[in-house]
Amino acid sequence: MTQKIYEDDSYLYEFTATVVSCREVSSGLFDIELDRTAFFPEGGGQYADKGTINGLDVITVSEKDDVILHRVCEPIPAGTAVSGIVDREMRFLRMQNHTGEHLVSGIIHSEFGYNNVGFNFDDKKVTLIVDGPLTDEQITDIENKANEAVFRNAAVTAYYPDAETLASLDYRSKLENIQNVRIVNIEGYDTCACCAPHLKGTAEIGLIKIIGRASDRGGTRLLIVCGRLALEDYQNKHKAVRDIMAALAVKEEETAAAVKKMSADLLEERKRNSDLLCRMAAMQLRTPERSAGGILYAFTDGAGCNELITCLNDMTVESGVTCLLLSGNDEKGYFFVMSNKDASLRQDWDKISSAVKINGGGDDHFRQGKCRSTKEEILSALNKTD
Repeated sequence: MTQKIYEDDSYLYEFTATVVSCREVSSGLFDIELDRTAFFPEGGGQYADKGTINGLDVITVSEKDDVILHRVCEPIPAGTAVSGIVDREMRFLRMQNHTGEHLVSGIIHSEFGYNNVGFNFDDKKVTLIVDGPLTDEQITDIENKANEAVFRNAAVTAYYPDAETLASLDYRSKLENIQNVRIVNIEGYDTCACCAPHLKGTAEIGLIKIIGRASDRGGTRLLIVCGRLALEDYQNKHKAVRDIMAALAVKEEETAAAVKKMSADLLEERKRNSDLLCRMAAMQLRTPERSAGGILYAFTDGAGCNELITCLNDMTVESGVTCLLLSGNDEKGYFFVMSNKDASLRQDWDKISSAVKINGGGDDHFRQGKCRSTKEEILSALNKTD
């Protein structure tokens, strides 16, 4: 059994230990067992600590049957006295985010009775899944209460209660018929089973920000950043806002309204462009040519299927004649609409589709889609006579 000294002092970043065993697991990789360690192994949704042992990078840390194994790229013989150094910055960042997640989960459980059914973080954000729905307004309230707890610097303690105390203790993630459960308590806010290192007080979290929400199988998935990650998130978004302010020449408080106005103006401009394209296409398509096979056809560029359909509907075509309108170019391909209002166009469609690269859907009187053949190939198919 490895002595887990990170459980007694989560701020211990340098330690000494003795190698118990060294086993080669693959070419150039070795699992080192120490008699004691400050390295937290991967588990419970949290990645393993990083750092070094005798100057060797610790690639990963895992636990099996109460034995913690440190994977390195060189052997260290059993009995060797070693010095370990845990990556201080990464450990503290993870403690900020893990303790922050406990705080948010505890408040959600207290306010709504929801359980934490999924948790992990990837050194960029925390992902938390609870088994109930939450609105934006409720999430804002949760965030405010979590940060109020940060400002109050609630004490955080971790301990192993005795069996009698554990049996009567009300805590999240309760494990039935399990002994030696480690409890992490945030005074006044949360009590939960947890094996990971945590802060001593909530003030060290710094700031908690919920940056995303999505429904998840009847529950809610939250994206959370705490401490330094929350600061980085704010700095990135502040820079984005400043860039928008400069581009639109507006004050900070005017940014949202300016973006909305620009979006509305762009939508209106697109509508005007669409109308213009439709009129231009109508002019180009006003006098279609007749192929050797009797199909009326015309080419244009810059119009989409909707514009082609509008032009097609406005055209006067003699009864029983198939009309084909195409928009595009040889490089990007051609949108097309094909219609015969009074008779089946199946025979004309079969002739064209057998000769060019064309995909479309519809029925016996109307089809639309995309053709990836060249204009010359399309004209050759149209003018082919049986």
